[in-house]
Amino acid sequence: MKKNAVTNFVHRTLPCVLVATMAITCALMLPGCTDDKAAVRQAADSALSEVKNADDATIESALSDSGMASELEGYNVSATDFYHAFVKHFSYTIDDVTVDGTTATVSVTSTNADFSSVVTSWESDVIAYCATTEGIQLYQDEGENGLMQKCFQMLMDDLNADDAPTTTAKTTLHFTKGSDGTWQPSDQSEVENIVLGGSDFSSVESVS
Repeated sequence: MKKNAVTNFVHRTLPCVLVATMAITCALMLPGCTDDKAAVRQAADSALSEVKNADDATIESALSDSGMASELEGYNVSATDFYHAFVKHFSYTIDDVTVDGTTATVSVTSTNADFSSVVTSWESDVIAYCATTEGIQLYQDEGENGLMQKCFQMLMDDLNADDAPTTTAKTTLHFTKGSDGTWQPSDQSEVENIVLGGSDFSSVESVS
């Protein structure tokens, strides 16, 4: 039974979805604003809102850069559906904005699914499912592709569940003012931290 291939693929996929959130904010063009503090708040709000509400074309473009979209589709898994499941529980509040010349800091409180807990629970469910009569029959009839599709659906169901475990954290996002007067995140990895909402992603990134 190819359960290791299923879980290993997820360990590779989730970080790619997270990186896609950075690509989405990098591509965002923001209008100018004469008041710097208001402009920074607007830039932060627009970037984080775009992560939550990105349209399918934007998501597909971001995931295509990593090759993950086509790989997911090879298992009959919608890349956009997977991304939407990834950010379903994502929410944020902008607590404070401080501007110092051409640099600024934004304090953000964010919440999202606790991916470490979700994936750990899901892995146990996958192992259990692969040992059932249904799982064995599915693998015999449809092979790894059919099993992968089923297990990904299980993961998306877990991420989409209203009672999925969540985690919340406070994060600082740094902005820099460009020569054109627009404010952009100084370190896109900080966007990752906000999207994670304090979730420990190290156990998700490592392949067992």
